[in-house]
Amino acid sequence: MPDSSPIDLAHAAAWRGIALGQTREQVAELMAAQGVEVAAYSERCLTATSDDDWEMEFVFSTDGSERLRQVSIEGGDLRWNGQPLMDARLDDALRAFQPHGPALWTNYDAVADPLLDESDEMTVGTPADETLLEEGTVWLPERGLGLVICEGQVFGVLRRAPKDLPKHYVGPVTDAQRELSRRPDLEDHLRETRQERHHVEAPRKPFALVRTLLTVAALVALGLIVKSGLESTRQWAQADTLQGRLVAIEQVPMKQFRDFLPPAMRWIFPRGREVIVEAYRVAYTAPDGRPGEVLLERGELYVPPAGLDAEVPIAYVDSNPPRVKGLSRARDAAFIEHVPLAIGVGVLYLAAQFLLSVFPSLVKVIGRLARGTRQDSEVRS
Repeated sequence: MPDSSPIDLAHAAAWRGIALGQTREQVAELMAAQGVEVAAYSERCLTATSDDDWEMEFVFSTDGSERLRQVSIEGGDLRWNGQPLMDARLDDALRAFQPHGPALWTNYDAVADPLLDESDEMTVGTPADETLLEEGTVWLPERGLGLVICEGQVFGVLRRAPKDLPKHYVGPVTDAQRELSRRPDLEDHLRETRQERHHVEAPRKPFALVRTLLTVAALVALGLIVKSGLESTRQWAQADTLQGRLVAIEQVPMKQFRDFLPPAMRWIFPRGREVIVEAYRVAYTAPDGRPGEVLLERGELYVPPAGLDAEVPIAYVDSNPPRVKGLSRARDAAFIEHVPLAIGVGVLYLAAQFLLSVFPSLVKVIGRLARGTRQDSEVRS
């Protein structure tokens, strides 16, 4: 197991024997020899995690050579010539590196986005001091080092060869920025400026109008369903009771929940396992003398018929076409026919609200994946 002594980055050996230019295989072997677990989360990266709470990430070229281009380390007891680095304020960290030559900003986390400086997605102009201190990377080109800054403090340190240093910077580290990093209330100050900036730039309630329209539409639909259910209850309460005659017993698939929905909504609920049940074909004569037949499930009747030609009482509603049910089903017809419809409307409403809530995040994820694919393609070319 690796020891728990401080990692002094001023000395090459303290980088766990890792040197820029080594191959992916060499890095993996060095880590394995020290008992450090290594995982590959992408084509161009390896990540090593230690029990001592530090994590090293290795970024390799994708031109076939698998050359180590960047090595970074986060967590643990990081130092530079004995001076602590992790969670050190920007000004304190730069003092530890003196003399360090020019210190230059890039406006992103170079560990999370190691190849962003090779793309066209750099911020145009110079970001505000607070924006850079919230998240950015300070580069010391003469030393080949970068300091990842988060909330004004060092979050990680990385190393690159001169030819792999960023091609673009957004500006030098200024005295004002170093002084700002020393503020005792820096965390509160950055939070306040971030809230002010987001208040102007970001909508407070995205899709608020769409959400409102969805809610109104759902309430109107439920109101119409309730109205239709009450009308159905009234019709079946006033239905004629006829005496039909059993003419055949058939084997049919039992109705499923989705069968009580309109065809356009049945896709919401998947079809379950088919169950075959007995059904009774009943012939009857309508009050106006017209003959008819209806197929009734066992659950539609209080008492199943004893045999063929047995009398079967049924409920008849004169409509176009006529509606016929067993007496048991007629009593509960409004509930059975309208509750599934109300549930379907509710499911659609919740699904739409969920999609609206995740849509902004989904767009960001797709954008990041597209950006990563484009960067990999650019590196290969």
